[in-house]
Amino acid sequence: MSDLFEPYAFSRIRMRNRFVRSATVNNLTNEENRFTPAHRKLYTDLAKGGVGLIIGGVYRPKREWFVGHTFQQPCLDVAGIEEEMRALVEEIHWLGAAFVSQICPPFQINGKQVSGSAMDVNLVPEPLDERDIAEIKAAYRNAGRVLSSAGCDGVQLHCCHNDVLSRTISPFFNLRQDQYGGSPANRARLVLELVQELKKGAANDFPVLIKMNASDFRENCMTVDDAAEIASILATGGICAIEPSCGGAGASFTPSGPIVKEDWHEGYLIQYAARIKEAVDVPVMVVGGMRDLKMMEEVVETGKGDLVSMCRPFIREPDLINRWISGDVSPSKCISCDGCLKETMKRRKLRCVQVTRADGTPKEG
Repeated sequence: MSDLFEPYAFSRIRMRNRFVRSATVNNLTNEENRFTPAHRKLYTDLAKGGVGLIIGGVYRPKREWFVGHTFQQPCLDVAGIEEEMRALVEEIHWLGAAFVSQICPPFQINGKQVSGSAMDVNLVPEPLDERDIAEIKAAYRNAGRVLSSAGCDGVQLHCCHNDVLSRTISPFFNLRQDQYGGSPANRARLVLELVQELKKGAANDFPVLIKMNASDFRENCMTVDDAAEIASILATGGICAIEPSCGGAGASFTPSGPIVKEDWHEGYLIQYAARIKEAVDVPVMVVGGMRDLKMMEEVVETGKGDLVSMCRPFIREPDLINRWISGDVSPSKCISCDGCLKETMKRRKLRCVQVTRADGTPKEG
């Protein structure tokens, strides 16, 4: 077996292999934004299936925040959520996997649509003001406390797909003239302040990871070199691992890859992750349409990344890693149809449409 199947460790996180389950919404919580048996089964099936690190999400620090869609998400300020999460994490650990929770910032806060500044693509949001930033900081500090108390191995900041934080680090979207705008250090400032708030709520050595856009994938916007510079600042400031991603309004890439079908190929973000890897001394999780084990092995062997991150393949095959360990190393059965994503956008439960019906029962054959 390759290095992919060997134990790996960074910060306080110990993994049995180098495979990461990338976070996604699942709509498996109830109307009160609390865990359900189906939510728990999703993650325990992944742990049983051999994944090294599960990133669960997306979790909302405050229930009242609107985060861009009508997703049903666990909310970290709901009474009893800490105990429910602790029970889940304990079972995941018992099954051999590590668990990190991904948290997201608001798209709407204090009754207004917000961005890093008043610049956007399809709307003119209001820039975050001092009150907004103070509320976000307090919510992230509480999130750190809850996640640490629940036994999570760390937290991942959502800073991609056109959310508030991804627009803040981008020189295209961020036109602020204060301490949060202008230079790369200033554009990274809010993210680093949130890292410190999380650690205040948890502990100074609590691992904080980030999923950030590797580029704006628009003309005259944040390039991969810009992203690499920001990544270097974040790694120096307390981020312990980086997952380069893509997607956002007006971009040529969605989180599922290039919009132009002819441009889609397996591993569409490998070259971007490799550029960021050159700039940082923390682990880089390579995500983006990888289905073939040989490609994944090449990523690690050539130093383009340290960990392999997948989501859609695990929706179809939660036991994919165990299948590969058993000797069946054929590629993932995922065909990248994005039916799973379309289901969640319709506020339906996460599922692979190729193998299950809408009611969750298996399809014939």
